[in-house]
Amino acid sequence: MNQIYQKSLPAGKNAGFTLIELLVVVLIIGILSAIALPQYEKAVWKSRNAQLKTAVKSVAQAMNVYYMANGSYPSSFDQLDLDFQLDVVHVSPGNEPICALAVTASDSIRKGKNFQILLNQVSGGDLSSAVAVWTEGKYKCNGFRMGGGPDNAGFFCVEARNGTSAIKEGEFCRGLEQGEPSVLSRGWQHYTLP
Repeated sequence: MNQIYQKSLPAGKNAGFTLIELLVVVLIIGILSAIALPQYEKAVWKSRNAQLKTAVKSVAQAMNVYYMANGSYPSSFDQLDLDFQLDVVHVSPGNEPICALAVTASDSIRKGKNFQILLNQVSGGDLSSAVAVWTEGKYKCNGFRMGGGPDNAGFFCVEARNGTSAIKEGEFCRGLEQGEPSVLSRGWQHYTLP
């Protein structure tokens, strides 16, 4: 059997790949990886963002239900009827929430696996919003905001412009979510989503 195999090769040829052939294969794999990996990472973050959007919308809807029942927005998570569990973040001097989020009450911030959601009241309690940001990863301190009330309503993508985010402006909201810049408020760039 060994003799048949050897006779089927042209004279002077060895069985195997040349260095050039191996380099071409490695080059092709490298090019495909350079194209595929960023697209894969983008798809993963879009999926994560969909979960964060759902969470912030649920909190904002619970805030609006509370408003309709009580005539004012809640200042703590204990006042909300939510279908999912979030961990309590104990806020005290020296233990402030990440991303320079302004907290209005001791129970106005909760955390999930890799994000935080904040109940944010504007003075007088007339306008309120839910803000959710990533607490780790490439897009740390970027997320989404949904407001209540006639002057604060809407769903926005938000990027931190207060020195807590390490990404280029527009990389999160414009690059991943196709948002358009709208308002810069208290160090947060808001993007209108399509």
